[in-house]
Amino acid sequence: MNKITIVYVTSNREDPAFENLVKQKLLEVAGDHPLISVSQKPIDLGKNICVGDIGQSYMNAYRQLLVGAKAAETEFVMPAESDQLYPPGYFDFVPGDHHLYVYQDLWVLTLGDRSKFWKKDFGDWVVAIKRDYFISRLEAKIAEEKVLPPGKVHSIHRRFASNKFIRFNVGAPVITIKTDRNINKKTGHTADTTYELPHWGKADDLSKYFGLQ
Repeated sequence: MNKITIVYVTSNREDPAFENLVKQKLLEVAGDHPLISVSQKPIDLGKNICVGDIGQSYMNAYRQLLVGAKAAETEFVMPAESDQLYPPGYFDFVPGDHHLYVYQDLWVLTLGDRSKFWKKDFGDWVVAIKRDYFISRLEAKIAEEKVLPPGKVHSIHRRFASNKFIRFNVGAPVITIKTDRNINKKTGHTADTTYELPHWGKADDLSKYFGLQ
């Protein structure tokens, strides 16, 4: 029996050709896990829940995640983003009894230089998290911050988690792609860079595949 539901969230602001490629890559690794998409326009991806054009912001992303988490029927939820790539085996991770597992191999393809990847230490959306716990964290976040300006966000897990998280890894990185249609055009990362990553290949080639300029 599946222990995990994938919850894909999109504000439908990315270039359609780009997001279609992201969705294609997601389907290649989703396996037989339940997949719920929560979008602002109707899309054909798993079980779609369209919330209408509520606007692009981190707070609305949390609201959409909450809708998806509540619709899930599994013990754990794994979020997926419309600008993020997941390696084979990522969604096949089998969590134990802990409430929060965070992926340890996360890299960013930035707007400033498409020829290399930048290492990111922590990501709110690269997690396997107990559904009930996730719902409580999202509700706490939404209740605490009624208005969250675009580009401003605090980590929901670091700020609210009552216990330490556990890292997991399946042998290849998750990649976040920053585009000019993201809520925030920049993201924090370390000084570590590389021109090539396992499974994904060269940053230049990946950028061209996704039509990034």
